[in-house]
Amino acid sequence: MEVRRLLQGQFVETEAAKETVLFSNTPSFLFERLRKDTSASYVAQELKAEEIIDLLREKCADPKTPMELVWIYVLMAGLSLKSADDIKRVRDDLNRLDFSHVEWADYLRTAILNKGPHTNVVEIRYPENKEEYQPSANVAVGRVVNSGR
Repeated sequence: MEVRRLLQGQFVETEAAKETVLFSNTPSFLFERLRKDTSASYVAQELKAEEIIDLLREKCADPKTPMELVWIYVLMAGLSLKSADDIKRVRDDLNRLDFSHVEWADYLRTAILNKGPHTNVVEIRYPENKEEYQPSANVAVGRVVNSGR
């Protein structure tokens, strides 16, 4: 498939992603850990939502190896990082995917379809008194919110 050439395996098959798939004991833990991994960010950045769906359709047909499960779960985590508009556009296709051979994929599908916008919040604190500021003690007051993609 053409889409596969766009992805470099070493960025999808990270050690953290492999460990997460191997050692996860709940689908929610698996999903949240993979969403934070660079592999999911890489997939979300490199592929359109429709391309992720196409790869999922191909991979879910009959996964035979643990590495194929890593790809499926990373693709789903990557899809979850897409904007709400992207997910809305592929909603019907995602619902039609046959996940009968992938244990926690139905849970992840539901989580993807029910998610709100992807939001990161970073809080930075600075000392209130400028005389107290020391470069080694970066404590600040402020908030940065990065919403959606």
